Amino acid sequence: MNFLTWISTAVMTSSTTSNEGRHWPSVVLGKIRSLWTAGTSSASTGLNQLVSGTQNYIVIDDEATLKPAPNKKSSENDMYMRLGLLLGDGARRSKRAQGRNHESCSSLASYETTAMLSTNTSPVSTLTGSSEDQHRTNPSSDSVASLMSMSMSGQSNCSSSPVSRRHSVTTTQPGPVEDLNMFRNRRTCIRRSARTGTIKGPVDPKIRFAQYRTPQLTLKPLFFEVPLQEPDPLFLGRHWLIKEVEDIINSSSPGVLLTGNPGTGKTALVLQLVEYSCFGRRKEPVYQSIHSPDRSRSPQSIYYQIDLVSEKIRQLASTIVAYHFCQADNNNTCLVPDFIHSLAAQLCQAPQLSAYREHLLSEQHLQSVLSLKECIANPDVALTRGILEPLASLRRIGKIDNINCVILVDALCEAEYHRPDHGDTITTFLVKHMPSFPSWLKIVATVRTQLLDITKQLPYTRISMDNIQGNENIQKDILGYINFRLQNSPSIQSNITLSTSGKLESGSMSQHKFSQHLLNLSQGSFLFAKLTLDLLERGQLVAKSSGYKVLPVTLAQIYLLHFNLRFPTIRSFEKVTHILSVCLSALYPLTLLEIYYSVNALLVDNFLPWSEFLQRFKLLSGFLVKRLDNTYMFFHPSFREWLIRRDENEATKFLCDLRSGHAGIAFRLSRVQAPLDPEKTLELGHHILKAHVYRNMSLPNISSRDLQANWVAESSDNVSAAVCHLRNMYNPNVKVSRLLLLAGASRTTSPIS
Repeated sequence: MNFLTWISTAVMTSSTTSNEGRHWPSVVLGKIRSLWTAGTSSASTGLNQLVSGTQNYIVIDDEATLKPAPNKKSSENDMYMRLGLLLGDGARRSKRAQGRNHESCSSLASYETTAMLSTNTSPVSTLTGSSEDQHRTNPSSDSVASLMSMSMSGQSNCSSSPVSRRHSVTTTQPGPVEDLNMFRNRRTCIRRSARTGTIKGPVDPKIRFAQYRTPQLTLKPLFFEVPLQEPDPLFLGRHWLIKEVEDIINSSSPGVLLTGNPGTGKTALVLQLVEYSCFGRRKEPVYQSIHSPDRSRSPQSIYYQIDLVSEKIRQLASTIVAYHFCQADNNNTCLVPDFIHSLAAQLCQAPQLSAYREHLLSEQHLQSVLSLKECIANPDVALTRGILEPLASLRRIGKIDNINCVILVDALCEAEYHRPDHGDTITTFLVKHMPSFPSWLKIVATVRTQLLDITKQLPYTRISMDNIQGNENIQKDILGYINFRLQNSPSIQSNITLSTSGKLESGSMSQHKFSQHLLNLSQGSFLFAKLTLDLLERGQLVAKSSGYKVLPVTLAQIYLLHFNLRFPTIRSFEKVTHILSVCLSALYPLTLLEIYYSVNALLVDNFLPWSEFLQRFKLLSGFLVKRLDNTYMFFHPSFREWLIRRDENEATKFLCDLRSGHAGIAFRLSRVQAPLDPEKTLELGHHILKAHVYRNMSLPNISSRDLQANWVAESSDNVSAAVCHLRNMYNPNVKVSRLLLLAGASRTTSPIS
């Protein structure tokens, strides 16, 4: 059935409804007749006469840019929809009677509703990176460590779809327009307001239908994922710690600073708090039903203790309105502009601060202040005018409840690895603005004990998580974890049971002796206890001796033992050394393909086949953890540091050469991805300087710096644009900028983002 036949049928069907009091206005009939008189015009052109009478345009994004309709099918869908608005109920009944040979307006709305559901980003995706629909269909695929925040608007994702944008032309929600109360009594006049006036030519739909557009936020949070070796690690104890944090939050103190050595559980606690907050998955009812009939409800039961910890954490997590994880191997998480922008985006998601979100929607200029460009150009103004002042004002007029709210900031020490040549680190930025923070907005931050000096100006209350001699609670937490692992692992029990004079020692006696010994070795480090017990459970470590002398005594010894087991010869380690060096040198987590090309860039004679590379990469399973965005990170910062440097009197075996990793990435950028855009050019300059490939080369009349400059100039699309990149203008890398100027960059180029 062609279009004209469809119109004829619809009009004839509609005419049969005259006994119900329906009369077609002459203007509508005139427009329908004009479709027959179009002659050689296409159906889409005829329909467009109902809209603008000039040319066919569609809205392709939230900025309302105009482009020609892509194809005939899409145009006909729009045509049927708009004609359905004119013909009303009669046309819909006529369509159903004809067996739905063409897509009707209602079917299009149904399709769009499905599209919106499939692309909706709910708070569930804060931890999974998946849609809510995916979460319902496959809950087991969730990753505990994934901390990606949802989109800022409930409709922001679906509105970017070309299909779902069609309904924004006429309605504020998908579905047949006749079902909306706002159009119930004026169906035939539905498009009159859009056609009135004497405007000639195409009219911007952004102006014509502005009253139907849903305001949307442009803020996007950073993607966070803490790499873990297990999908849902065991978390026990910490009752005392949670209570102390709660007491400090409810006091006049502006915040809490948790200090501890690597592995003492700082990040683990923050991760648990995020999981039980409005951003996490454990706030959902399916995760709240943790009490099951088969669980013992005795206070001595380990399940009772786990449930009690969950309930304690949930109470504290209900106050969290934002979070941030600083990760040294993910440079954007350590930069002040990205910290501010992501913070504002998350504050808009928190239900406790819904008034703040509405305020940003009504005050569009504040969104501009909080844009990433403005956060780079003027971070102080962005934080003060975009976050602190609006929050204080909303609280003052009663739009924010009279409760304390918490912002989590993990690993302030990690951000120090990306300290800019000019400007603040996240720590110094917080120090500068702490006097301006509202008294009800608290900060809970963490830092390593060794780098505690960087936070000496922060007015936060300190809590030590590694003072095992002065805090019995820390000993109880570690001992509870060790005993739980012993009681639930027969392989560990058999591994530590002593055999003396042919008689087996009592199991309980052996377990008690072993747990006390491991407690003393751990010095408050959950990571040390976990990795040691993992070795015993897998049979890679045998502890059947009275003094347990075979047990490692530091994290470095555990890592050395792991690598000795995994790589028994130097030749076997050489197979993965380039992979480790590349991952250690990267500014951000790399994909498998990026690692592959970087490793091959270091090879001169033989190119490494993909299959061989995958076999080598599998040797590092457990050490390199895949994230939801298909990139890889080391499972713990302490392991990453062990590969880079060693303390005095420690074995230097398995140390990696960072220069080769920087060289591999630089070669990959210049060979595979050239010509490079400004941002990649800055990255190339960083890796070239770190690699220092020409250090030991001596060429007549040519310095190594000239060779580096020529390398950059040949690989970059525009070195002048790179040196004037927005980030480099406000937070310049002095050495890289000097290299770019030597490569021929102009000092007078206009800054670009």
